[in-house]
Amino acid sequence: MRTAGFAATCVGSPADVVGTRIMTDRSATQKGLLQYVVHMVRDEGVGSLYKGFVPNFARIGRWALDTLGHMNERLLFECFCFR
Repeated sequence: MRTAGFAATCVGSPADVVGTRIMTDRSATQKGLLQYVVHMVRDEGVGSLYKGFVPNFARIGRWALDTLGHMNERLLFECFCFR
């Protein structure tokens, strides 16, 4: 179940970082999403898209573990107790 949280973080983290950069950019030098991504990768490297990965994974990984764990328990309960 931690794999689901890891996958969600790998996919969603770059979008979160770019979105945060867009919202906090006061100079508005870039005009669009793609320009922000290109600028970040060119100037700071690909790793810049994954800044804050560990705290994000700690949040999403825990959420996925709790959600899927409870869902699994409920399905097992319904399958074996209501036959």
